[in-house]
Amino acid sequence: MATDDLLRRLKTGVFDPADAHALERTTPAELLAEVDSQYSIRFQERRVGKKWEVSLASSLHFELAALAKKAPFPIVFIVPVYRSCLFLTGEDDRITLASA
Repeated sequence: MATDDLLRRLKTGVFDPADAHALERTTPAELLAEVDSQYSIRFQERRVGKKWEVSLASSLHFELAALAKKAPFPIVFIVPVYRSCLFLTGEDDRITLASA
């Protein structure tokens, strides 16, 4: 499967039925191995029963943020910012698709 082409189409909002068939024949481990070089930061991974989710990002930056409450002194903290994210979900050893 040409993962780069599939991701490019998904980013533009284009999803061909052939893409669904290609994903059905691909295991989650194979897809994760293919996207690992482009999305190397795994920031979420969970499993609930048979369902699983994996969230990946291509980059991570840290930014300073200030608490917006009225206080005699500012409260500043560091916030992680993930960029170019990919969210995969599935059931058992299959990738599932959802539409919004």
